[in-house]
Amino acid sequence: MNHIYYMSRIQFFSVLGAVLLLAALIWLIRRKKLLVEYAILWLGIFGIFTVIAIFGGLLDRISSFFGILYPPAALFIVLIAGVFLLLLNFSVVISNLKRKLDDLAVRNALLDEKLRSLEEEKGRDTTAPAAE
Repeated sequence: MNHIYYMSRIQFFSVLGAVLLLAALIWLIRRKKLLVEYAILWLGIFGIFTVIAIFGGLLDRISSFFGILYPPAALFIVLIAGVFLLLLNFSVVISNLKRKLDDLAVRNALLDEKLRSLEEEKGRDTTAPAAE
């Protein structure tokens, strides 16, 4: 018996979409629009999506393992989990940037105060009478 595997139309478009998203991600990285450290999680999510799209039976196995009767619902759960991970990652990045921004604001205020005090001292030195 010949075991030729034919891809369904939805599976074809899923694989095509995953490959196009992966190509867009690589293009963004090469154009330096997206840093590699932030793209790793995206690559992981697109990789999982591509594997699920290529191996159609995998989604059925995942859904039966978790007791989900409708396999596309399992796909949405996987995608929502990926979005959740992305949001968590971006929250950590934003928190770090906020902390750094606060530190820079404090340093800027201290340097501004020091500059004003130096300008005041310079202004007093030039108006003082010269002693001979």
